[in-house]
Amino acid sequence: MSKKVICFVLIIAMVCLCLAGCGTAGTNSTISDGSATGDTSSTEDPFAVVSVNDRPTHDLGGKEFTIVTWDAHMFSYVEGESDYGDEVLKRIANVETELNCKLNFKILDPTTQVSALAAAQLSGDKLCDLILPILHQAPAFITGGLVTDLNRVPTLDLTKLYWNDKGTEFGNLEGNQYFAICRMVQSEEQAWTISFNKRLISEMGMESPYDLMKSNEWTVSKMREMAKTATKEMDGISGMSANDQWGIAAVDASGQLGLATLTAMGAQFIQKDSKGTFQYMMGTKNVQDAISYVHDWLANDNSIYRKDDVSDVWEKGHALFYSNTFKSVTSYSKNMVDDYGLVPFPRGDNQTEYAMDMDWNRSVMCVPSGLSSEDLDDTGYLMDSLAYYSQPEYVAKWNEYKERYTCDDESKAVIDSLFKYTGFNYSQLVASNGNDALKNATYQIYYDTMNKQGYNLTDGIAANIDAGKTALITWIQSLQK
Repeated sequence: MSKKVICFVLIIAMVCLCLAGCGTAGTNSTISDGSATGDTSSTEDPFAVVSVNDRPTHDLGGKEFTIVTWDAHMFSYVEGESDYGDEVLKRIANVETELNCKLNFKILDPTTQVSALAAAQLSGDKLCDLILPILHQAPAFITGGLVTDLNRVPTLDLTKLYWNDKGTEFGNLEGNQYFAICRMVQSEEQAWTISFNKRLISEMGMESPYDLMKSNEWTVSKMREMAKTATKEMDGISGMSANDQWGIAAVDASGQLGLATLTAMGAQFIQKDSKGTFQYMMGTKNVQDAISYVHDWLANDNSIYRKDDVSDVWEKGHALFYSNTFKSVTSYSKNMVDDYGLVPFPRGDNQTEYAMDMDWNRSVMCVPSGLSSEDLDDTGYLMDSLAYYSQPEYVAKWNEYKERYTCDDESKAVIDSLFKYTGFNYSQLVASNGNDALKNATYQIYYDTMNKQGYNLTDGIAANIDAGKTALITWIQSLQK
């Protein structure tokens, strides 16, 4: 999503600090007055800042908008604390100036947003003009009829280059556009990635994951093999503990690590076919083989440390790999005793590309149902302006990640590539909150396979496949009402 662009200047790090691996400050992108030209989409160039000089201005006469969110990072910063925070404040100021309006932000816990919006609509009140729910709560808004089809907002054009086109496709369900994603809520930092300990790689004479990427050998089986080789007792006490050396320190091994592996192997519980129709995939050989592979890995390889102090084990240099979302680097880098590298989650052995899910704790943009025609028009202007002016803050965010949290130039290059490999998993949307029947026929089968001794995957799928298909059809029909 972006044609001719103004890109930020990336300045190569001067010094690699073990504590935070930071570099020199890069410059921030700003929106100029030039026209957008060229043919590069923003999905391909995530740091592009589209500049448009023919956007109409709209004087809304001082209108006040209320935006409900669960995430204070959408608006709450003190000027001068960081380049990213300053860009967020600029976005708010630019929107208020352009539209002659006032933005009010209301924080509501994700679990209470649905009931709050439903109660307001039932009583005829307006809770807000725009709501930014967490992804795994979005289905409850959709099936509850609480958000409107964005196709009904005449002043909103999601084909503009500062909207995320993958996010637009993700939010289009059976022809209805229930939510959208712009850089204000674009969260590739929630991608499941792998960090590696550079000291241990060197001491054991292993090939760097950077080199494995270059030779197209950075695969799930390769990481698994390296993890097994690296695992060994170090403290002289029989039995593995936090004081020994582990192949992988994994936060939520059966959850994050296991599900990330399924995605890497091209196995998702719910998918869209080429016609845009949702398909229940649990009965396919690919999904069943992938789940069986993960089960074998977690059950039989004693190379994964997965207790409560997993981050401590990683920070002390007791693990070769660390499996977590990319954003975890902001926490562990402060206490890390060794230099580290950052790589995408490895690809499946039979896949040609890396494929990484993002954690479902991220926001989407929805418009409440029941707004007047005037409010719909005005909210369309608001969403367009927010999307347009959020571009520089996105650049500043990733600039800060590179400056503060990397130990080498290879990590910086990997950060750029994350955007190419991250996608949207329909299972997270379709089989999450508000659809317990489908969740039971997908995620529950997976977790029972991982955690219940003696559970048979084939039997579990056979017992649930009809209910799963029926639940999916029922969900689709609810969207078509």
